[in-house]
Amino acid sequence: MANIISGFYEARGVKPVVINLDFHSDARRSDDGPHSGTWLSDAYQRGEVAHSYIIGLSLLANSEIVMANLEAFQTRFLDFTWDSIQMAGGSRVALPLFADVIIKDIHERFGREYPVLFTIDGDTVQGLPCSAQNEVLGYPPEDVYPLISQLTRNLNLVSLSVAELKPSLDKSKNAATGEFLSASLFLYARCLEQQ
Repeated sequence: MANIISGFYEARGVKPVVINLDFHSDARRSDDGPHSGTWLSDAYQRGEVAHSYIIGLSLLANSEIVMANLEAFQTRFLDFTWDSIQMAGGSRVALPLFADVIIKDIHERFGREYPVLFTIDGDTVQGLPCSAQNEVLGYPPEDVYPLISQLTRNLNLVSLSVAELKPSLDKSKNAATGEFLSASLFLYARCLEQQ
């Protein structure tokens, strides 16, 4: 994700808003990396991000240092934690509700046309082989697809990425990986067409 943010910033000269669907914040201290767990800290340190949101963050899977980083970056995450999703009725109910809140906040703070980058961490989708192996906690793809559509239809979503997939960990899941990536790309393209 760090390369996507840097590339966008260098090409356009605009600091994007970033939305991250992830159990982990990826905001570990920059001196711990660079790696997939430091990209958000790295991007803020380079001054390349206007604002960020994390959907599905597990408060148990992130250290106090990470939480302090998120607060320092003014990342909005507390309203959208994994626990909040469960308490709101699960991902099928909560993801659309939380997306509405984020969309409204972005419109009010930055306007409808401000560029937004959306990244989905592989460990947040059930059935995908990922680096964290959290598929028990992941959300069904059927609940993530509407989130992609909703964000694409209502924001200037200039990038959709799926990160931290590790197909070599379980080759039997390669079909699920391909299906999720294909469906995500198809939805993204269809929603852009309809705008």
